Amino acid sequence: MPGLIDRTGLCPGGDGRKASMGRIKMEANEQRRGEGDMTEDSKDFILKDQTPRSGGEGASESEAARAEKAYLKDEEGAQLPKIDFSTFVISLNSSALVQLGILDDPTTGERGKNLLLAKQTIDVLGMMEEKTKGNLNADEANMLKSILYDLRILYVKEKR
Repeated sequence: MPGLIDRTGLCPGGDGRKASMGRIKMEANEQRRGEGDMTEDSKDFILKDQTPRSGGEGASESEAARAEKAYLKDEEGAQLPKIDFSTFVISLNSSALVQLGILDDPTTGERGKNLLLAKQTIDVLGMMEEKTKGNLNADEANMLKSILYDLRILYVKEKR
């Protein structure tokens, strides 16, 4: 549909120019004129960019550090592990083990199988292995390879 601005705020046509507020309002008004069900008193919409900018607006460094610390603490104040590639892979591994019915679901405390979801999680890990080839250190690559092997064997056993 001509005249629309995509979610990134870029002008249509793919030339990479940012849409100005005047252009957005103009295009919104053009669309309203073409639609019979819009009332005369409809207001122009306003597009605001809420992302903090470096060196000017936005949170200061100390505010950002405090926000990150608060984010990494859970409700009881316990420090959560830092997320890196290994903890992310281990998290996906745990999810797959729950989906395979090998571990209890932490939310219900019960075991249940969802082989379709388990296969999708295993496939995500496989995709990660393929896409990160050559970019992982030896420990990360071996861990991912080992987890994938184990999960694929468990999946085949559970499918029978």
